[in-house]
Amino acid sequence: MTYAAVVVLILLVPPVVFDLGFRPVIRRIGLRDVLRRPGEAALVVFGSMLATALITGSFVVGDSFGTSYRVRAETYLGPLDLLVTSTNVEADLRTLTASRAAGGGPIESVMAVREGEIAATDGRGRTRPRTRFWELDPLEARAFGDDLGASGLTRLPYRIGRGEAVVNERLARGLDVTPGDDLELVAGTTIVKLRVAAVLPERGIAGYAPILLAKGTLSDALPHRPGVVRDLLAVSTIGGTYGGADRIVDAERLIVAALGERTTVVSVKSLILDRADRVGEEATTRFGTVSGFTVAAAVLLVVNLFVMLATERKVELGTLRALGVRRGQVRRIFAVEGLVFGLLATLLGLGVGVGIAALVIRLGQGSFGIDENFRLRLGVQPYSLLSGAAIGLAISQLTVLVTTLRITRINIVAAIRDAVPRGSGGDVRRWIVAGLALSGVAATGWLLTSDRQLTAFAAPIVFVLGLVPLLITWIGRKAAVTLCCGLGVVWASTAFGILTSTFEKTDIKLFVVQGIALVGLSSSIVAVFDGWLIAAIRAVTRRFVAPRLGLATVQARPVRTALLTSMYALVIFTLTFTAILNTVLKQEEPKDIARAGGGHDVVLFSGRLSPVTTEQLRARRDVASAIGLTDGYAMVASAALNAYEAKHAWDPEFLRRPVTLVTPELAANAPPELAERSKAFRSDAETWAHVAADASAVIVPKYVGLEVGETVRILDRSDRPVTLEIVGLSDWNWLVGAGLYISEKQTGSLLPEVSPLRRQYVAAAPGTTTDDLVRALNADYVAAGADAHSFAADIAAESSETEAFIQILQGFLSLGLLVGIAGLAIVLIRSVRERRRQLATLRAIGFGPGVLRNAFLVEASFVGVQGTVLGIGLGVLSAWQVLTMSTAIARDLDFAVPMTFLAILAISALLAALLAATFPALQAARTPPAEALRLSG
Repeated sequence: MTYAAVVVLILLVPPVVFDLGFRPVIRRIGLRDVLRRPGEAALVVFGSMLATALITGSFVVGDSFGTSYRVRAETYLGPLDLLVTSTNVEADLRTLTASRAAGGGPIESVMAVREGEIAATDGRGRTRPRTRFWELDPLEARAFGDDLGASGLTRLPYRIGRGEAVVNERLARGLDVTPGDDLELVAGTTIVKLRVAAVLPERGIAGYAPILLAKGTLSDALPHRPGVVRDLLAVSTIGGTYGGADRIVDAERLIVAALGERTTVVSVKSLILDRADRVGEEATTRFGTVSGFTVAAAVLLVVNLFVMLATERKVELGTLRALGVRRGQVRRIFAVEGLVFGLLATLLGLGVGVGIAALVIRLGQGSFGIDENFRLRLGVQPYSLLSGAAIGLAISQLTVLVTTLRITRINIVAAIRDAVPRGSGGDVRRWIVAGLALSGVAATGWLLTSDRQLTAFAAPIVFVLGLVPLLITWIGRKAAVTLCCGLGVVWASTAFGILTSTFEKTDIKLFVVQGIALVGLSSSIVAVFDGWLIAAIRAVTRRFVAPRLGLATVQARPVRTALLTSMYALVIFTLTFTAILNTVLKQEEPKDIARAGGGHDVVLFSGRLSPVTTEQLRARRDVASAIGLTDGYAMVASAALNAYEAKHAWDPEFLRRPVTLVTPELAANAPPELAERSKAFRSDAETWAHVAADASAVIVPKYVGLEVGETVRILDRSDRPVTLEIVGLSDWNWLVGAGLYISEKQTGSLLPEVSPLRRQYVAAAPGTTTDDLVRALNADYVAAGADAHSFAADIAAESSETEAFIQILQGFLSLGLLVGIAGLAIVLIRSVRERRRQLATLRAIGFGPGVLRNAFLVEASFVGVQGTVLGIGLGVLSAWQVLTMSTAIARDLDFAVPMTFLAILAISALLAALLAATFPALQAARTPPAEALRLSG
């Protein structure tokens, strides 16, 4: 979108700059109008500024989410970029050290460490299960990377004794220990008692490994089991925490070339930074998309303002045309004026947009429980500011261009006389030709690219709208507009349900197009029948003068009324849609718990050395049933997984990925619900049973982009690739850290260098609450490194984050309501100035101030009621269609409407409309009768 905006500016701005520099008459008239009317200029700048502010705000919010995630690279990694699993650590270390010493390579430093997980306790009841520890040489660790501070090791002792441990601040807080206190590390029957030698900040290496030990402290004390304690090579690339990320791919390529293709290299830095980029892009897309409705409302406001500006200066424009100024020159005068307004609005919009983003980030603090150290922080990138400025300025210049094309086509004599011109047959013919041409383009686009979502959705609407001018000559304006716009509304409401294959994975931006289309088409239909509605209101209020005056203005300015109604309805539409979405997703929480856990309440992880057994769990009185699963790693080839998880320029075919072995026991005892399964199976249980029995079947996460029927490949115990067919998609892999579900017959495919991890699905016995069971399991199996979580708590945490994000979106959109209020107020203020002669005349013939004030309140109420009813009605219709009839959200959702919220929204919107009209209404009431004599037009 930024590039398109730049193209628009390249086409539109240089001619205006040329006029400013070399056309003194155009420059003088254009700048004179800006300086002569500072109040009007301020209103136009304010309206144009809103679009830039919202666009910039959405970009900065996206930057802030991305920045907040990228900071995790400092907290948890620092100079640590890569981890290499080694079976001969000394030889591999010499090889990589020699490669680094050769110079010119991407590697800054290499360090040999031993890694494992263990339960840490203070010996008094405080426990932290599955805590990562590193055994290392302190001197090598202090020399690792190019910045000791980034490593978090400035307070690391130069020597760590066998009876000592260094812990980070987070673990020290959790266990309430300080230097000199005792610390116990527990694995099965092995208990290693240590003294805390130092507490380090949770940063860099000390953030990644909460416990640092001398080599041999645990690995010599623990019973030997392959993969429980792993030998690793920690690699830091040249460039520091962030700069080194650009060399990670080169370092991976060098390591694989030096140590062999079977070498397992994990780019821990890339995983965090890629995740940060995805989060930032998603946040930018979501906020940018929903702000599209408000931006559209702001555009309608600017159109209204320029039309009113031109209408007020109609006599002046007619005089210029009569004196020989050509139509193109008038357009260029408006373009000069519009560029000045646009530049001022862009500069103001950038500042306001950053302020809006800061407010959104502040409101979002504490709403995302990724971990206790995660916090949203404001992040502003220069590119985002430039993009916001370019798009905002391009929108304002396009708006000026489109508006001036219409307002400069004036009848010179009628303009000078300040009269309403009659239409001409030539104008009608031109409109017919233009409309038919538009329909032809739409039909051609449909025939050639109907498989594209935007074309498939928009082309039929554009086609029928292009027929309006022709149908007006046959069946009349009211029938033609009603027919064509009605067909457009029907198509916009049902397209996703009719063309399910085309809209199977709908881009979120298409919903913006749908919303704008629904509001615009419906507002056009309502505008056509406003005369009937006004007549009915007049019949009821015939004894009151104010309603007749207010409604007379509405009826005399149908286009302006339709634009105001659309502007207001767009904002209400978006708030309604997001409120319904939040309500529907919130009520899904209990179902999601059942889907994720199947028939189980708790997932229990335990240590690799001495895991909790299924037999132990089944023997407990507070456990109704338990099923054991085995999690491990295998070498898997899949282009889709590569694209989802990380970007590898050297494109390795097989990468280490997490897998879970499926047993017949899991298949027979309420397994997790699948999001999608092969049509060859009648139930989820049958699908799971097939995977357990068939070594060539696999269930993959739905969110990675793979489909049922596609294949992935895995290396078996002989390093031969085996093709697995995808028979199901699961939504809940992320919740329990599962990757691909494969048959237990593929046990030989698990990598031996990483010991498998046992995961238990546990159901609480009758009379035992889930929370009590979690506490009991964690307390009873400390030695096994028990880490129990309830599905309910995990789903609730995820749901609360989703709800918080939607609420932030709603807060962002609430600014749109301010746009509606401000827009309505600005237009009414301009209307007071435009109608000052009529208002003064009414005062002169005896109408009191109260009548004029109430007339403006009636006008605002009419727009507010129509906009609110349209916005809420269309918002409910669109949400129902998207959530129940389309495949855009691939879940079975029960539709629900938050009636209380919508009632509050409706009342607030109506009160806001009256509030917007208060100042202009008072201004109109204060119009002195002498104005009728003093003003000459």
